[in-house]
Amino acid sequence: MKRPPNSHPLAAPQGALSGFGRPGATEMARPARSGPAETAPERWRVDASTAEVAKLDIPPSAQRERVFEIDLRFVVRPPASGAAAWHAMNVDLNGVREWSRRCETHNPAPSPEGTLPAPDTLDYHCRVVLPVGRALRVRAVTQVGGAQRVRLVIEAEETRDD
Repeated sequence: MKRPPNSHPLAAPQGALSGFGRPGATEMARPARSGPAETAPERWRVDASTAEVAKLDIPPSAQRERVFEIDLRFVVRPPASGAAAWHAMNVDLNGVREWSRRCETHNPAPSPEGTLPAPDTLDYHCRVVLPVGRALRVRAVTQVGGAQRVRLVIEAEETRDD
């Protein structure tokens, strides 16, 4: 049975029998076997493009503790003139400052097109354990001085010891 495009991953597949055995009833499909339902690891991502701030909210789970690998990447382009430039990123987890960095923007080589300076990045990685019932808000605030914003991305991937 196929799920309709853009449907929620936990929704019953199209044509599934639910609620008194009628297709299309509002009840959610139940797992075929007893015990905890097996689900794929959670993956969350926000691409803020050239925005100054990015925010990723991971809702709580009422069933289990979860562990997430969190990756943030801020990409900037130095000025074509070669003038001095800098970029910075602050990372907050649930409103608490986790990491902060400001550095000079470097231009190690021309871009493959040969016309624009190559981008520079600030990257941050951490592992977060979320107890049952605990949500997580990851917030990145960036600044530039002379550099041009290219992309700001936050990704979170659940890891399991299966």
